[in-house]
Amino acid sequence: MSTYTNNSNTCKKHAIDFSNLKDWKTFDEVEHLFPNFRKTTLRWLMRQKNKNGLDGIVKKIGRSNYVHIPSFSVWISKQ
Repeated sequence: MSTYTNNSNTCKKHAIDFSNLKDWKTFDEVEHLFPNFRKTTLRWLMRQKNKNGLDGIVKKIGRSNYVHIPSFSVWISKQ
């Protein structure tokens, strides 16, 4: 996945690497690292992922939900 940011009318391309497993955090880990994001909020965002653009950033594997932290940070900055 690549994201584009527009700073001072200059588009810069930032490649985000999804292959580093250390960048994927469970909802519990996200809540611990960033207390302002509660699991209930993350679950709601997960349910709305097709509408809010998080479909490539949050994943459900088995019973666990994961967030790709670098991509989530970029997503937040665009909100």
